[in-house]
Amino acid sequence: MQRSKRGGIPHRRYEIEGESFMCAYVDIDEPTTYEESVTSQNANDWMTAMKEEMSSMAKNNVWETMDVKEAFLNGELDEEIYMDQPEGFQEMRQKRKVSRLKRSIYGLKQSSK
Repeated sequence: MQRSKRGGIPHRRYEIEGESFMCAYVDIDEPTTYEESVTSQNANDWMTAMKEEMSSMAKNNVWETMDVKEAFLNGELDEEIYMDQPEGFQEMRQKRKVSRLKRSIYGLKQSSK
């Protein structure tokens, strides 16, 4: 008896549905500071994205604004995280206020408790 010379057929469990792959490498020089974003060619797009992110954080109740004096008198910094108001999004009458995070923000090394 002769053995078949035909190659093996992989099991269907090893297949990936669709079997179409596409890879696009795009070198985008994204701004790393607020100043770079507002002076870039895409300043309007960056401002729109920043405004959407800020409104999303406000909608999801990510922080509360409090006076700087209160923040350091009433909180333990190793348990709570305080941040300055983001540049370009400071409220004119509340420049001396900081925000105490109530939820984690993507990219922080330590999240609020």
